[in-house]
Amino acid sequence: MAKKWSRKELKILRQRYRQWSPRRLEAALPGRRWHPILAKAWKMGLKRPRKGVLTRQTLRIPKSNIVLAYAAGLIDGEGYMTRHMMNGGKYSGWKVGLANTHRGVIEWLIRQFGGSIHTYQPPLARRKLQYKWYCGGRLNCWAFLNAVRPYLIIKTVRADLFIRTLRPYVKALREGRFPSDREAPPFPPSRA
Repeated sequence: MAKKWSRKELKILRQRYRQWSPRRLEAALPGRRWHPILAKAWKMGLKRPRKGVLTRQTLRIPKSNIVLAYAAGLIDGEGYMTRHMMNGGKYSGWKVGLANTHRGVIEWLIRQFGGSIHTYQPPLARRKLQYKWYCGGRLNCWAFLNAVRPYLIIKTVRADLFIRTLRPYVKALREGRFPSDREAPPFPPSRA
């Protein structure tokens, strides 16, 4: 018969299951192997983050109002906010970004906020090379939009909808839960 779990062990499991590696949990719970720890955590409703899921914000948010206002102007003019489905609708990806033919604008965004940069060459030879900046992940999108929201003019409704949609997810992460994509309310496709 299996050894009964003590209150101290349950407290460690509840507080550290998400962050600690299996080896570290085994060390903190002497006499417990990984599979019984995994089974107990599952019975308690505890989850570990899926690989590739951002559970922390990686985007930098500058303190300067001028920088935030300029970024809001770029998003208003050239930007987009979108949720796209992946793996046959099993997962959703969230992006806020913009495309521009001037590399300096995109490099400025990278220096100020971080994020990702990609290039796209339109099929017609006369068209210029496009540089695309975006921040991906729910936490990064939520943090970026919350920072630039006071300065948006054209895309305020879209940003408010995006922020409102992501709020339950961010709240759940702060509580230590990992909500599924199905918990997020539907988000309409991008029109701008």
